[in-house]
Amino acid sequence: MGKCDCDNECCCQSEKQDLGREAAIFKALGHPSRLLMLTSLADGKKCVCELQQLLGVDMSTVSKHLNVLKKIGIVDFEKEGNYIYYRLLMPCVIDFLNCIQKEGGCQCSNG
Repeated sequence: MGKCDCDNECCCQSEKQDLGREAAIFKALGHPSRLLMLTSLADGKKCVCELQQLLGVDMSTVSKHLNVLKKIGIVDFEKEGNYIYYRLLMPCVIDFLNCIQKEGGCQCSNG
């Protein structure tokens, strides 16, 4: 996405709004627990209890993280009986994460 070069103020305003949404998505991705949940959801929908077990934290913490991801549109949920299942709505996020991991190489002390 480049600088808006047109004379149409609506076009430039729309581009600024798009950049604001993109920045909000990056902000939502800015916690390791959320990234771990997203990589898990790449394999398919998961019950909140599964995500809690994955993170090893209390349910309220998991709910707060999921709410951040849901508000921005990265995940959504469905209720099945007594269980709530979350699913990934934005699979391109996983492609982005894979790209970062690939380009980052090994960050361990062994090298």
